[in-house]
Amino acid sequence: TFSERDLTLAAASYFPQNVSGATLTDPQVRLGSGRIVLECVAAVSVLRTTAVVVATPLVNDGLVRVRIDSATVAGIGAPDAVRAGLAGQLDQAIAGGLPPGLAVTTVTVANKTLTVQGTANP
Repeated sequence: TFSERDLTLAAASYFPQNVSGATLTDPQVRLGSGRIVLECVAAVSVLRTTAVVVATPLVNDGLVRVRIDSATVAGIGAPDAVRAGLAGQLDQAIAGGLPPGLAVTTVTVANKTLTVQGTANP
């Protein structure tokens, strides 16, 4: 089980980063209603705004994978390449907290937690 704090700390290792001309910092992860929401500060030139990524975790071939439902900077949608990169980073952040050899069977998001269940493979 991962808390919002656990995932925020894991996300912090990927920041700051530049996405489509914006520098993203200060990630905060929120969990609920089956979704992961990542909010960041986005700086573009002298403007400061918010970047928001909404994702759904899924199980694919025994691994947790994240589908990006939306990704915006100041309300403007991010390109597909950026969305794919973000999905990969979220996949890595979650996988990094799982035991090696775990074959994931379910992943749920509720009550400010992300819960991953599976079976250990030797």
